[in-house]
Amino acid sequence: MADYIYIEKKYTDDVDKISYFNSLPFDEQVGMGKTEEELRVSGELIDKKLFINHEIKDGYTPVMKHNATDGFYYHYEKVVQVPSQQEQIESLKEQNAQMLLALVNGGLL
Repeated sequence: MADYIYIEKKYTDDVDKISYFNSLPFDEQVGMGKTEEELRVSGELIDKKLFINHEIKDGYTPVMKHNATDGFYYHYEKVVQVPSQQEQIESLKEQNAQMLLALVNGGLL
């Protein structure tokens, strides 16, 4: 049996977005516990030689896609930076202090 990667696709706008990926579908520990026939019903088995690796781009996450023309490729989507919990707490403390100062200066406290 060839060395396969298992994928499942989600179809959007003439492009197949890879929604699930397993690089060792037949492995005893991390595999999927299914036969080749079962896997071909729910998704696709792709020869590892045809598979590409993604680039690492700061601030972007790779989204694997597939279409009949280009085959497999990556589209890089910008990662939305979410402030850490500590940064959010510090921001709320600063906002709270500014509101208290405004209330004191306005004679409300």
